[in-house]
Amino acid sequence: MPRRTSSAHDPFQARDSFQTCDHSEARDRLRAAARKSLQIALREKAGAYRREDFLRSFHRLSRDAIAAETPEAEAAVLKELERALRAERARAGHWTYDLSRHIALLVAHRAEQARALRLTRQASSKASGKASRKGTGKETGEGGDNSARPAM
Repeated sequence: MPRRTSSAHDPFQARDSFQTCDHSEARDRLRAAARKSLQIALREKAGAYRREDFLRSFHRLSRDAIAAETPEAEAAVLKELERALRAERARAGHWTYDLSRHIALLVAHRAEQARALRLTRQASSKASGKASRKGTGKETGEGGDNSARPAM
């Protein structure tokens, strides 16, 4: 069998520039456009986030945990949202994956993180306020002078 020396008829050789070009530029442009679209969707949906309505769909969260204004309850809410985000990411590529649910979970997670930060700051400012009042004796109502008390 004669050996071919010309690459014009070889099916494994590229015939046009599209087949030989590196697709990294197109992939980078697509990723940048997707990132931009995601940021727009997150910004738009952030204003529409209704905390109680959204969190009621999580069966592991009690109404008390949702309504509580404590850093501990907020940690439980964040833990549940992170679990749901991991589950949604695991479904990526499967027919049960839902992009709108994933975006809603991201919006909720960001909003709850901001809320947790606010609650933590409030709790620490209350604690520092109590500590400063305790040193002056104003919290107990005593002046610090025990000499007027009768001995028992």
